[in-house]
Amino acid sequence: LRRAQDAYGKLAAEEQLVLDTLPVGVAFLANRVIVRCNRRLEQMLGYGPGELNGRSSRVLYASDELWREAGARYAVLRGGEVHEGEMHLGHRDGSQLWCHVVGRAVDAETPQASSIIVYSDVSERHAAERALRKSEAMFRNLVETSHDLIWSVDLEGRWTYLSPAATRRIYGCEPAAMLGREFRELLAQEVSERDVAVFNRILGGESIFNYETRHVRRDGSHVDLSFNVVPLRDAKGAVTGATGTARDITAEKVASAAQFENVEKLRLAVDAAELMYWEWERETDQLHWGRDPSTLVGAGGTCSTRWSQYLEIVHPEDRDRYLTAVNQAWEQAGACANEYRVIRHDGRVAWLSSHGKTLADGKGKVYRMIGVSQDITERKRQEEEAR
Repeated sequence: LRRAQDAYGKLAAEEQLVLDTLPVGVAFLANRVIVRCNRRLEQMLGYGPGELNGRSSRVLYASDELWREAGARYAVLRGGEVHEGEMHLGHRDGSQLWCHVVGRAVDAETPQASSIIVYSDVSERHAAERALRKSEAMFRNLVETSHDLIWSVDLEGRWTYLSPAATRRIYGCEPAAMLGREFRELLAQEVSERDVAVFNRILGGESIFNYETRHVRRDGSHVDLSFNVVPLRDAKGAVTGATGTARDITAEKVASAAQFENVEKLRLAVDAAELMYWEWERETDQLHWGRDPSTLVGAGGTCSTRWSQYLEIVHPEDRDRYLTAVNQAWEQAGACANEYRVIRHDGRVAWLSSHGKTLADGKGKVYRMIGVSQDITERKRQEEEAR
């Protein structure tokens, strides 16, 4: 008998050792009382060794309601069935942790009389899933409300995704009206062949950025777009389509065209008035002309020179007056107007009319003067003759 008791004790010790090394919590229940449990379950719930033994299984649950729900599940264990699910357990400090629970009755006919329950802590997984759901929701909201179009197409160039808000704004229709249709249907005729060739390059694995093209809206009007595109690949690296963004640049194109037109008009006006644009950077002593200044200063003039060298050709009798005007403009961060004579490189004297304006940086420091000059020699001659 002694040997049998020793053998049983040894077996029980080995069994407890095995239970304590398991990575999951294990509890043996009898009539909803914890007969014994392993160390892992005690650690999971914040209890010391043996503190759970002999206590009601209510201590395992975060609330009476959860404990009652657990009691109702004994009916599932009847007949030898295994119950499996996830639920909150209550930690000793009052917090809760998610556990994956697997239960089975020792006696299938009276499951509440004796059962074994295994608890796996899945709190980290639940936290990761919550964070993922939150991240996905934020990303979904970002995509669906993005000002830029976010899109995807398959290998045939059929739309598989279009962000709703941008689709309505850019194309004037709902995404459902475009999904499954080929992007080629939207291409303006003048860019169709080129865009198809670019799409083939993307299917070959190339990424494209800041690619400008033109599409046709639902109402037949044109919209200019700038695309960023990368190929979509499967797990083996094979290209399965393309995805990217598209930005409406129609307004920018219109503004750019208008600006170009205004610049051209200004250039024609400057040329017609024989005006010469210039920029003077005082700190570097650099004077830059918008075009060849030979018509003003004579042959040998260059588009870039030192301002101090230009000052040398200002007529000695006018130099002090010229310097007073420009220095006052620098000091007051203002504008200046001057009529003065220069001695051209060919020795002839010419009258110039100059209008300049200073430019300041973000701190208010004047760093540059810009302006225009005009040859008024003939006007001065006529004024002299009139006198």
